[in-house]
Amino acid sequence: MLRKSAAMLFASLAMAGSSARAQAPEDKVFYELSDGVHSAEVSRTGTTCSMLYLSEADKTALHVLVGRTSVTSRLYLMAMKDIGANGAEFDFRRLTTEGMVSDRKAFTKNEPRPGMFDYSSSLQALQLDFDDIQKTGGFLIAEPGGEEGAGLVVKFDGVERDATIAAMTECLASLPEHWSYEG
Repeated sequence: MLRKSAAMLFASLAMAGSSARAQAPEDKVFYELSDGVHSAEVSRTGTTCSMLYLSEADKTALHVLVGRTSVTSRLYLMAMKDIGANGAEFDFRRLTTEGMVSDRKAFTKNEPRPGMFDYSSSLQALQLDFDDIQKTGGFLIAEPGGEEGAGLVVKFDGVERDATIAAMTECLASLPEHWSYEG
C-alpha cells in the first residue's frame, strides 16, 4: 500500500511538471535523472526555474521554484506523512555546510491526493534564496515541542544532489533576473 501511494505521488509530480512544460514552447529541461533510488528534474518554464528532487527510498521530495518575484519563488517539502495543520508554524531546520540552522516558520499544507502531503512556504517568508539552498543537505519541519521523530525529514545529499544543484545554477544563469533574498 505504501509503495502504491508513493508511486502515485511521484507520478502526479511528474505529470504536473510535464503538463506545465507542454504549455510553453520556450521551456527547457536542464537535467533529468531516474536511477530507481532518486529522481530529479531541473527545468525552466518561462521565467521560473524548477528543481524537483525525489528520494524513492525515503518517499520524500523537495521542490524549489525560483522566479522573478517572491510569489513565484517557493520551497515545497513533500511526503506521505501528515505532521500538522495548514498554516501552522513549524520548527524549520536546515543541515548546512556550517551546521544546523533553525527557525520557526509557517507552512501551507496541501493534500493533493489522499495520504500525500506537501508543505510549502515562500522563499521570502523562509528568508532563503538559492545560495542558501546550495549549502543545504537536508530539511526538517516538525511541530514545536513535538515528539522525537514525528517531523518530516527530507534528505538532500550525494552525487545526485550535486548534479541537480549544478543544473539549477545553470537554469538560473539563463534567466535575465531571478528573485534573491536581501536580508
